[in-house]
Amino acid sequence: MRATVPLRIRAGANLREHWAVRAKRTKKERGLGGYLALNSGAVFAMRAKLPLLVRWVRIIGKRGREMDSDNLPNAFKALRDGFAAVLGAGDAKRGPLSWEYAEERGKDWGVRVEISALSAKAAAPEVERARKSPAATRTHGAINEINALATKENGEQQP
Repeated sequence: MRATVPLRIRAGANLREHWAVRAKRTKKERGLGGYLALNSGAVFAMRAKLPLLVRWVRIIGKRGREMDSDNLPNAFKALRDGFAAVLGAGDAKRGPLSWEYAEERGKDWGVRVEISALSAKAAAPEVERARKSPAATRTHGAINEINALATKENGEQQP
């Protein structure tokens, strides 16, 4: 699933702009991120509770320059925030969304988002990390205790 919008994104960390100009640009980019989430089919994939890989591609115009590796993710921050907000998933490191960034040359400036479901093998480290988190351990421990008490009360054997 993919969607493209004509937008020239810039590395926000290197821009020297007035706070009001920056706020207006950020608001526009967040809105476009939400638009991309709705028009890329990501909403349907999230309803299926699939872990997703979201790949952001910056399309560089004829006379543009490539960004360095630390500015590229920073340039997509507002788009990513808007995208995650529409999905209700958040953009935390351990969430259901994984992020990648790339650049390519094109005739005009633009941004493309490509969404794909993470394979079970690729998602396994994320799932394992979430399962071993302290919150998950407490939750699973509490569930196991409740199940043990329920089976004792019902006279059933524990598995």
